Amino acid sequence: MITNLRELFLIYDISSEGSGPYQVSLHPLVSDWIKLREKSVEECRYYTTEVIKILTSFLESGYLDISSPQTDQEVLGHLDQCLENDRNFLEDPNKLGAGSLKHPADCFGQFLHRQGRYHAAEIMYSRSMDDSERQLGVDHPDTLHAMHNLANVYHSAGRYSEAKGLYSRVLGGREKELGYDHLDTLCTVEKLANVYRSIGQFKKAEMLYSRTLAGRKSQLGSNHVDTLRVVASIAINQRKQGHFAEAEVLLRRAMSGFESQHKPDHPDLLWVINDLANALQSQGRLGEAAKLYEHVLDVRETRLGPHHPDTLWTLDDLAKNYRLQGRYAEAEEMYVRALAGNEILLGQLHSETLWTVDGLATVVLCQGRFDEAESLYMRALEGRESLLGPDHRNTLRTVAGLANVYRSKARYSAAEAMYRRALNGLEQCLGHNHPDTLCTVENLAQNQLLQGNSDEARELMVRTLQGRKDWLGDDHPETVRAAGLLMEFDRKDSQVIRSE
Repeated sequence: MITNLRELFLIYDISSEGSGPYQVSLHPLVSDWIKLREKSVEECRYYTTEVIKILTSFLESGYLDISSPQTDQEVLGHLDQCLENDRNFLEDPNKLGAGSLKHPADCFGQFLHRQGRYHAAEIMYSRSMDDSERQLGVDHPDTLHAMHNLANVYHSAGRYSEAKGLYSRVLGGREKELGYDHLDTLCTVEKLANVYRSIGQFKKAEMLYSRTLAGRKSQLGSNHVDTLRVVASIAINQRKQGHFAEAEVLLRRAMSGFESQHKPDHPDLLWVINDLANALQSQGRLGEAAKLYEHVLDVRETRLGPHHPDTLWTLDDLAKNYRLQGRYAEAEEMYVRALAGNEILLGQLHSETLWTVDGLATVVLCQGRFDEAESLYMRALEGRESLLGPDHRNTLRTVAGLANVYRSKARYSAAEAMYRRALNGLEQCLGHNHPDTLCTVENLAQNQLLQGNSDEARELMVRTLQGRKDWLGDDHPETVRAAGLLMEFDRKDSQVIRSE
């Protein structure tokens, strides 16, 4: 039949990628004719439902696991048309998310979520959850499954409070219905831990990760991919607390396990490589980290496309790496590209967008463009205070960045107030010797020195050096730099004493 259609010029392209399904394209004129045909309302409803089911089958075929970014975008176009037809032609109780179209809504939601289309995914999962709750009850496994998916979207969208609330509801329901150690229950425990990590409650996250790890080890074994995934999550939680060497060990363990079971471009493996690069960078091993970031970015751009959320994440990380290496122009170019992508995909107030704004502000400051840096930091600060609160560690990092701008503009009193606000908050949420805390201590020392407060400046320098020795070791680049600053201060101070 396909041959006959081609001979009649009704289709103009047939292609096949590897073992995937055949792809055919209607001739544009035929496509337009079909769109313009008069159809009854009942026909429209029938065709809409059938096309939704066909697209669902395609999404479940696994073909997209090996497809190109272009194919993903083409599928998105078809999916958007299905959503529009759903709005135009289908009515309750026969809309997407209800009855026979509940499962298609889940499939659409998963694909939309992976593509960063969080609002559309939220609509799909919300419909499924509402229908299941109405038909089956709040604690039914289908209801909890839809609720869990919706919480995933909230977390990705930076809506942490809503995500935490839904995960907690799902966890209570699954513990009651499935048991404390059921694998679905443990999945929710892990997701809830991820939220606690995102909001800086690392100890709560650690407890939940430990529970997940113990349960998966006993049921799946130490080398199962789900067990390895939680090992990587524990590593990230360790790195966030400044335990960089411990994080590296765990990440290398997870990477080894994933490499033995996954292809080189598998998402799990790419994430753990990216996270390993973060751990190496935190230890001052910038060159090693850059090679890993560049590898992940290359694979993600090829596999997912330049505008996918995962690609933009790695682009942002590599931009920071280049900034730390002093490659400011390259870093700024990457930040600008990541910011443009995040603003379109996630919106101006998403946590990832604000992270990129903060990074761009820092690289602009490093190039001496103080007014521009101040404007960017103010944007990041207002967004983070609104989204995360005034005492979140990321908000406080932006406060410290704005203090750096004020110091660079010789507004020392304003800088001191911001440094002290950041320092007090970071000591509370991260501890006195965390690298981020000590960075603020060092900057406050420089600010006090510029104001003539030499005694306090030296005390702060000594605290910085000792803290970095304890946390990072004597040979870490930041420890060596802190030692050099203290030696230079003492040398100049002794010269002043001799001259007097």
